[in-house]
Amino acid sequence: MLNIFVDTNFFIQCKDKEQIPWNLLVSEDITVIIPITVSRQLDSFKTDGNRRRSGRARKVLPFIKELLNCSNIPIVSNGLTINFKMAERFPVGPPKNPILDLSETDDKIINELLAWHEKYSDEDVALLSDDTGVHLTCSQLEIKCLYIPKDWFLPQERDDIDREIQSLKDEIQKLKSDSPDIIIAQSDSNDSDEFNRKVLMYDELSDSSIEELTLRVKNRHQKVIDFSTKKTEEATFSSIFASHLSVAAFGTKEWRAPSESDIEKYNVEYEEWENSVYKFFANIPQKLNMYSKHNIISIDISNAGAMPAESAIVEFELLGDFIFSKINLRLEPFRTESQFKIPTPPKAPSGRFVSLLNTFALASRVSEDLVRPIQGLTNPYSLSRDPFSFYKRDTENNDRLKQFHIQEFRHETGDQFDLSISPQYTNKECKGILRCTVSAKNIKKSVSHDIKLKMSFMKGDIDRRAREIFSQVETVGWILDNENT
Repeated sequence: MLNIFVDTNFFIQCKDKEQIPWNLLVSEDITVIIPITVSRQLDSFKTDGNRRRSGRARKVLPFIKELLNCSNIPIVSNGLTINFKMAERFPVGPPKNPILDLSETDDKIINELLAWHEKYSDEDVALLSDDTGVHLTCSQLEIKCLYIPKDWFLPQERDDIDREIQSLKDEIQKLKSDSPDIIIAQSDSNDSDEFNRKVLMYDELSDSSIEELTLRVKNRHQKVIDFSTKKTEEATFSSIFASHLSVAAFGTKEWRAPSESDIEKYNVEYEEWENSVYKFFANIPQKLNMYSKHNIISIDISNAGAMPAESAIVEFELLGDFIFSKINLRLEPFRTESQFKIPTPPKAPSGRFVSLLNTFALASRVSEDLVRPIQGLTNPYSLSRDPFSFYKRDTENNDRLKQFHIQEFRHETGDQFDLSISPQYTNKECKGILRCTVSAKNIKKSVSHDIKLKMSFMKGDIDRRAREIFSQVETVGWILDNENT
């Protein structure tokens, strides 16, 4: 039976346990284990001031207290039996894995799971969470981690405090109706004040691993050494007729094997291809690290006021351990892992049938020098800038500063800025701030917003990752075969 550890969000953001369609996650009976860390966090939520969160916590806590007095409480859903039980309390000690930080709630939950699985090593266990950071840590520790199905989540709702806050915001909006109202926020983020990433970094592949992978590619595309085989054509009526017609017009055809120079050229190209395949696998860690190290943070800047911002300047400044990347992650091929492309092997030379009367063919050739391309017309007029679009300003190669200018930032419009950032170090945790500032002629005081940056690094298994990439290439139809046909 599968044992599933849950995090706190399961009780705060999901429907009641009896209303959850468990068959969307599993197809057999399971046991849901509630970690001690989760019960303590729920207990702290019941008086934290957030009415929705405290309400959900107070609703769940009586059930948890009931679990303390019995081994488990089962419920039945869609023919499945879901057993709830509390996690065991284990002695306090160092983390079960050095990458875990026991000051972090998520890491404490994972540490409880590892302690439980250490005791019950024969049991199948998984963690249920919708947190990307939790999934990344579990992947590093080879722990099964399941995403919460979307249908389990509660609909968003506003409580009295939220409504009061919205009312105050509406009043402020009325006061600002005669001026621009600039809003800065991090795109697609629940917490617009922080940007946290856990990054996998990879060491170089061993020579033996590179040679093994290179050999597997070479076995799929072995070097041709026999060039004496005479090429044959399928004997169809049309081919027989064309053959007789060709003989009648130009004489007998003669088979000619590839020349020595063609064979020598192929041998050189094949050796160069072998080296390029070796380099391809040797460079995989560098590409993976480049993909992991460079990150995109997207910033939404909008004008919610009733007036446009005149001659607005948007400035992004990095403070701390980060700089702006010089590469465009949206365009670089390694941004999508499916773009790992093994070099194409050279095509072996093959013989051909040659007519003994080839003078006609020589005479019929048209010199390419007689064909002249039509020169394109150039527009002598330069296009003026769009006054309603942002344009990048020159910051003299400052890798910590980016500026954009717009002549008129219209009201009730917005733009998204995709910024590529990278840490200056990969051997320690990096911290910093992205400061976003907007100023304009008709804004009395510039608007500024700081986003905290944090990036930590974990060591990835490069041998396993390289074989996964090789398997992906084979699964999608083997790129080499597709290019050679």
